[in-house]
Amino acid sequence: MVINAESGYKRQNYSWVLSRMLRDFDFWRPRSCDEIKGKRLAELKAKNKAKREGLEREIAEAVQSGDEDQQEKIEESLRKLPTNEEIRIALRVTVWQCRKTRRQGTGDVVYWIGLVVSSIQLGIAAIPWGIYGEWFTFLVTASGTLLAYASGALPQWFDEKSVSRTLKKAKGTLLTEGNGAEDVILIVAGQGVMDFEALAAPQRAIRGPWTTRTMSALLAVLWVSFLITVAGWKQRTWYLLGVGMIGMLHNVGVAGSKRHPREAWGIDLQYKDTICDGKVMEVLRLLEEKYPNAGRSLKPEFFPGDLHPREVLLWEFAKKRHLAWQEEKSPVQDDGTAVAWAMPSLYLPEGRVDDGDIPDRGVQPTRAVQPVNGDAVINIGGGR
Repeated sequence: MVINAESGYKRQNYSWVLSRMLRDFDFWRPRSCDEIKGKRLAELKAKNKAKREGLEREIAEAVQSGDEDQQEKIEESLRKLPTNEEIRIALRVTVWQCRKTRRQGTGDVVYWIGLVVSSIQLGIAAIPWGIYGEWFTFLVTASGTLLAYASGALPQWFDEKSVSRTLKKAKGTLLTEGNGAEDVILIVAGQGVMDFEALAAPQRAIRGPWTTRTMSALLAVLWVSFLITVAGWKQRTWYLLGVGMIGMLHNVGVAGSKRHPREAWGIDLQYKDTICDGKVMEVLRLLEEKYPNAGRSLKPEFFPGDLHPREVLLWEFAKKRHLAWQEEKSPVQDDGTAVAWAMPSLYLPEGRVDDGDIPDRGVQPTRAVQPVNGDAVINIGGGR
């Protein structure tokens, strides 16, 4: 799924590039993402352990005092607590700044190894030519290699993977596998960068249908002729079989290889932040606090049903907070940092019995939202 962090609009992703980016995320993300996740998990487990130990002490005190009702009440609270083995990071959101995009990558190992494999295949096919003077195997291998490269080099495939309109202003795009996913990628792209939301849309025939159809029909005729020719050859076929096996193994390896967006597809992403917690709603709240409107855009995907009364008030406040920031009611400090209203806690503060801590109006800006870089304020919801 691709979600616009400004409007909250969601669309099904049809982009092969974006799908591979999310599939290979465990490969190209920095180690610090996992370190932050591990640190937060340790904090949650330590907090849960301390809470369990505190309840166990209270139970012991209730037993000594003979207060059975209090003991039963505390035991019920203890049973509701999860064990440390059950605690997990429910959701992790990583934030990236996209500074520039190119129509093609710089070339990674997976890209260049194709030339190496083709050279090995031609070398094997040249063996019977050198030993027996039989050149047909080499001719067939060279022809098949040229046809394979020609089929992959059709301009239509390149356009469908890489062509997208460029942004006229900064925009945030959320990439996720949907409700239940453990990772969400937030890409904040600036002016002149590829529009990832547009890239996710179904790509129509950019160069005109007849151009691709004509070239595909011509290649189909050449491929059929090639296969008929190979099928009739019966001398030293082990060399052709070896060439074919190497090609198939290479295809399987390439399909399963993990690749970096910058080197493979020319998408230069700079890591900025990681937000994670044991509760999905808390992650969305923390995301909303640092990146106004991003958490609110994700909420319908992860919580499509009814919310608790406090959660309803919290997200209503988040909407007002974002609108005020959008209308430039929230000032900008001298260092370029945008000031936004502080988000209320997801839970009732200690000592409160109502939701009066969630302000309705007259809120003063109290929290600074750090900029993505030194020269631009984070803005994924329009406005400044």
